[in-house]
Amino acid sequence: MGIENFLFKIRRRENWFYSKLKDILQSIIFFNFPAPRWIFKPIYEAVIAFRFLIHIIPEKFFYVPVFKARCESCGNGLSLPNGIPWIEGNLRIEIGNKVSIDANAFSSGRVVEKPVLIIGDRTMLGYKTAVSVGKRVEIGNDVMIAGGCFIADNDGHPADPFRRLKKEPVTEEEIKPIKIEDNVWIGTRAVILKGVTIGKGSVVAANSLVTRSMPPYSLAMGVPAKLIVSGIDRIFQQKTAAVETGREAF
Repeated sequence: MGIENFLFKIRRRENWFYSKLKDILQSIIFFNFPAPRWIFKPIYEAVIAFRFLIHIIPEKFFYVPVFKARCESCGNGLSLPNGIPWIEGNLRIEIGNKVSIDANAFSSGRVVEKPVLIIGDRTMLGYKTAVSVGKRVEIGNDVMIAGGCFIADNDGHPADPFRRLKKEPVTEEEIKPIKIEDNVWIGTRAVILKGVTIGKGSVVAANSLVTRSMPPYSLAMGVPAKLIVSGIDRIFQQKTAAVETGREAF
């Protein structure tokens, strides 16, 4: 009798013997040692401190300096919590202050000589968000982009099937820059396609596909994304002005 057969008999409690054996195995699996707090709490704190150190030391002394050397310009306070972003192509990268980039991928095509990716101050790019730059993608200040998003100012491949067979790239005319203005929030796994401008203070709901530009202080959701709230709300505008005034004073 093979091990798989034996385990199957235990799982189905085929008879008294296998039923008892399953009870014993379950008691072993769910057994926990006593955990007095006065012993294990200091151990827990030591483990957390150790994990913090082995995380922060490579980031500050290796990942950040190496990545900043690759950028055209980069401000202070850069955070790379999951290592150096994957960069493909001749992409020119300009980054502001206090930016967080979490295991992202940046790529550029082979059409424009120097495609540009600009990321403003205090902007956060979530885990495994990818940005494809054919010509220019500009992300403003205080932008929050959740994990798994995709932003591309190009289609990646021509729509013409004969051109695809020849492995031709898209043309420069087919590339349309993207601009994400200040204080925009883009939800998890949203997709932003070429030629889109997302106005200041707007929100893109999770899993949305944005194919058209959004006015400031708007909310869009869906596939393709449709405006749920459109245009500048005076209250939002006043609150944002107050926040920005406070930041400047600080």
